[in-house]
Amino acid sequence: MHVTLIYPSMGRRVRAAQMQPLTIAALAGLTPDDIELGFFDDRIEDVDYDAPTDLAGISVQTFTAKRAYEIADEFRRRKIPVALGGFHVSAVPDEAAQHADAIVIGQAEELWPRLLEDARHGRLQRVYRQQERPSLQGLRYSRDIFQGKKYLRIHMVEFGRGCPYSCGFCSVSQFFGRRKDCRPVGEVIDEIRALPRGLIEFVDDNLIGDIPRVKELLRALIPLKIRWVAQAGIEIAFDEELLELAVASGCAGLLIGLESLNEESLRQMGKSIRCHADEFSDAIVKVHARGIRICASFLFGYDHDTSESFQNTLQFAKEQKFLLALFNHLTPFPGTPLYSEMQAEQRLRFDRWWLADGFCWGDVVFEPKRFSADYLADGCRQNRRGFYHPLSILRRVWLPANRRRLAESLILNLLVRKEVREKQGFPLGQNQSPSIS
Repeated sequence: MHVTLIYPSMGRRVRAAQMQPLTIAALAGLTPDDIELGFFDDRIEDVDYDAPTDLAGISVQTFTAKRAYEIADEFRRRKIPVALGGFHVSAVPDEAAQHADAIVIGQAEELWPRLLEDARHGRLQRVYRQQERPSLQGLRYSRDIFQGKKYLRIHMVEFGRGCPYSCGFCSVSQFFGRRKDCRPVGEVIDEIRALPRGLIEFVDDNLIGDIPRVKELLRALIPLKIRWVAQAGIEIAFDEELLELAVASGCAGLLIGLESLNEESLRQMGKSIRCHADEFSDAIVKVHARGIRICASFLFGYDHDTSESFQNTLQFAKEQKFLLALFNHLTPFPGTPLYSEMQAEQRLRFDRWWLADGFCWGDVVFEPKRFSADYLADGCRQNRRGFYHPLSILRRVWLPANRRRLAESLILNLLVRKEVREKQGFPLGQNQSPSIS
């Protein structure tokens, strides 16, 4: 039996440097050895629909759903059965089922092997549903499937899944539940030891979601002498032991979701943190003092945001000399409380924005309360332009934490600047219609 795995792009013209998709390595690790596997990364190569295969498996995210369905439909036109899985499929299973012979709802550890066995014997079911959270012990990530493809030299590693918080805009707690499940530390260490030298990126949505377990991990990482980056809550700054362990274990940078400088907006989004907006500066100083670079993310469009929110946030980001910063407008993802609220209030510009004709990356899909959708989209664009202006880059990279690897810091800024410009106004899927904004 031959199975083809596909990782869709947002659209066929996206050609930025990419990292290995860990989801595909996980599926490959769950696949029995007697099944022949093929893989196409739609972000960097053409999908060969005519290559011999018995089943196509496609991982679907909301921003790639339109393209994923195009790919699925093309395989099905050739009478190749298609299985779809991922966050988006679990959020809108009825929609996904229209483009698949089988859908996977929930995590794949127990479902994927069963689906493959059914496909092998010609009894593929329409729905495979995982009710309980599977054990993360004994997971295997088969990276051999990436051979011959050009990716950045960054190794993606998973320590755990889930987050104890329940931000209304986030799909994570809806998919995994409000707790962090972690892999055995010894298994993670063995996996990292076997990887080629290079930067490690922990893909966890919140690495420090289980403080005792992450401290155990960081202590075990110290002898490996690696460099790693991860996403973590700002509260890491106020746990001295955790911060020192992060430094000793090789932390090179953190993506921290500050989201807003407006306390009312933080409250509205359900951002349960132990650090308020007026404490952000102190927290950032603590992290920078340890030589850890920060990528800060901000969200705009909540009901308490005003026109001044954009400039205030941009000024703050420049003053704090973040290595990188993300300025995004609020996007209601299906399956989240935010989407349900916007739908109930009739503020969505259209229900299934991810499939809408003419929808482009950067378009606003709801009606803000204090300014127009166009104003919100433009405010985010202006903040990105201001933050990644050459003079801003030069001032920020001179922060001691950033200039320890000066060339790397400059390159990262230029890469993000280039990627943001290329993605802005980019239509999802094959649709080349103008932006709806």
